[in-house]
Amino acid sequence: MSRRAAAPVVSDVPALILAGEYDPLTPPRYGGIAGRTLQRSLRLTFPGIGHGVQRTAPCAHAIMVAFLAAPGQPPDASCIADMRSPAWVIPGALTGR
Repeated sequence: MSRRAAAPVVSDVPALILAGEYDPLTPPRYGGIAGRTLQRSLRLTFPGIGHGVQRTAPCAHAIMVAFLAAPGQPPDASCIADMRSPAWVIPGALTGR
C-alpha cells in the first residue's frame, strides 16, 4: 500500500459518523479517529446497537436522512437519549438457580 493510500482523508465537507456501542467491526473509537481529520464531522454513538446502526436503529436512520437532506445543519439527535442498552439476563437468574 502506498503512503498516500494509507493517509487519513482530510476534508471540510460535512460528514456524519455513526457508531454502535457494541460494534465489533468498526468500534466507536474508530469514528473518533476518522473525525480527527474530517473538520466538519458529527460523530454519534448509539447505545445497545452493534454494526449497521442506520439499518437496525430507527433513530439512527432518521438522523441519517435528516443529515442527507441538510448536511450543513446538525440533525436532531435527541432520540439517542431514549435508547437503552439491552437488559441482560444471566441464565438461571430468573429461576433462582
